[in-house]
Amino acid sequence: MIFASLAFFSCKPNPYKEEVKELDQLISEVEKSSTKLVKIDTTGLAQKWKEYKENVNTITGVYKEEKDTIGKELAMILSDYRQLKKPYSEYKNAYSSTMEELKFTKKQLVTLKHDLENNILEQPVAAKMMQSEKMAARKIIEQVEQLARTDSVTEVKAAKINTTIDSVITSLSNTQ
Repeated sequence: MIFASLAFFSCKPNPYKEEVKELDQLISEVEKSSTKLVKIDTTGLAQKWKEYKENVNTITGVYKEEKDTIGKELAMILSDYRQLKKPYSEYKNAYSSTMEELKFTKKQLVTLKHDLENNILEQPVAAKMMQSEKMAARKIIEQVEQLARTDSVTEVKAAKINTTIDSVITSLSNTQ
């Protein structure tokens, strides 16, 4: 009798095969997002943030010392340069929390996959959890994509304007 019931339950197909496949895909995407996030140079970012603050302080300090007004052209350059401040400061806050969220999301997906593979959850609970975990995974993946896009755009902007800022600082140093 025990053998017959074991045979019956072991042959019963898992009703969550498609969901498990979908979870495998999401886990893979979360892992790729983790790799993408790690590739963002946060060590260099701290150095860039430091240089940014030093450059702004150097330029504004010269004008404060001389009690002079910054000209319109330089004010526009500084305005463009200050647009780098927001992405630099956002990285400091977003990077670690995003990394933690990626780890948590992956853990949740792996746990749900285990539960579905072992047919532990009732259908309504499984459906609700699938929906919730898919939404959470998509959200964190998009967050990483946004950080990567911002990093890329900021790099391009910084490269363009840093040459100009260096020239302004050199010019100011030569006139003192």
